[in-house]
Amino acid sequence: MNKDIVLRKTAKGLHEIKTRTKDLTPQMRLVLIMVNGELSYDELHIKLDGMTSFNSDALLEKTLDQLNELGLVTDTNKKAERLRSKYGKHSWSEEKIIKVKTQMIKITEKMINKHSDKIINKINKSPNTMEGLAESIEKSEKVVKLFVGEDLAKELTKQWHAIIKLEREGITVNFSH
Repeated sequence: MNKDIVLRKTAKGLHEIKTRTKDLTPQMRLVLIMVNGELSYDELHIKLDGMTSFNSDALLEKTLDQLNELGLVTDTNKKAERLRSKYGKHSWSEEKIIKVKTQMIKITEKMINKHSDKIINKINKSPNTMEGLAESIEKSEKVVKLFVGEDLAKELTKQWHAIIKLEREGITVNFSH
């Protein structure tokens, strides 16, 4: 296993933490809890080594492989690859992502009056990375569905993706109030 790899919980992994539906060993559960999308394999190993009997690379590697096979954790780079295929092969600068987020906020304010503050907060709080941008779209879409309705959520998400597509093609859009 690549020692620089950074793993994160999948939606299935987050669900497992809450529901305990799988029959995980205590070691598997502990590792699942510790995986946070920020620690590298080596950092995770150091943290676990101080807590448990994870004194060998082989045991941690086996446990991570099992969690991966169950679909509970994944490599953060896989998510980045999916995003690049969807939004473009080149990583965007922080400046470009902030620009896109600003346009997303403007279109949100234009389309949604009530509860727009919740959605804008999700967009603003997301990291200025491709992963953060995609995550903010996913989370914001859920908020819109919950508070405003599914039809508006679909339309708003469609508009957000249009902003991203145009920006990827080098066309700057400006949704003014």
